[in-house]
Amino acid sequence: MSLQKQILITIALIVLVLLGFEMTNIDVWVQNHFYDAGAVAKAPLDRWLISKNDPFTEHWLHEFPRDIAAYTAVALLLAFAASFFAKPLAAYRARILFLALAIALTAFFVGGAKKYTNTFCPSQTTLYGGDMPHVTVLESYPKDFVQTRKGRCYPAGHATAGFSFMALWFVFRNRRAKIAGLTFGIAYGWVLGTFQMLRGEHFLSHTVVSMIACWLVILLLAGAFDKATKGNWRRG
Repeated sequence: MSLQKQILITIALIVLVLLGFEMTNIDVWVQNHFYDAGAVAKAPLDRWLISKNDPFTEHWLHEFPRDIAAYTAVALLLAFAASFFAKPLAAYRARILFLALAIALTAFFVGGAKKYTNTFCPSQTTLYGGDMPHVTVLESYPKDFVQTRKGRCYPAGHATAGFSFMALWFVFRNRRAKIAGLTFGIAYGWVLGTFQMLRGEHFLSHTVVSMIACWLVILLLAGAFDKATKGNWRRG
């Protein structure tokens, strides 16, 4: 299947998934399984399956996995620069740059989109002990609601650090390696996304849309590389 068709299918899939979550109550139904409203002795942030006040999980399951992606992107850019001087790296120059850009651009576009969607995290809403109304991305806020700050939780930005590695599908040549790379990116993203759901930071839809949007960015980037190199970067 051509990249153009894949891009169109991915855009259509984003729309369908977005509408599907808007027209159903799946997000809240799933999120309710991670929150113990009856734990009156605990503060709202501690009523989730994973507390946001736990320094161990905050570092090892929130900060560290996210930083791995950032460090990988920096290492790849250094390798790209080194490829102009080290002959063994020269043959992989385009692939190295592609993966570095995939990590950076998914974070920039998909993670950055949450600054404009004005959607709050589950733990911030009145459904789960917060003070903000639960409003989906396509809904309007109540007329009597005075908004003092914008919501910045849609789509899931943290999970993009994992989903960006789906770009390995285009980096590897062997089909088995391609499937392994794609699977790694999906699994990595869902580990980060599920962790955020378990601590009340995202609804299911936030992570699903983030995954599909990351794939769209990767497809567009691959298309740009194909056009710039006439497809030679994937054959070299």
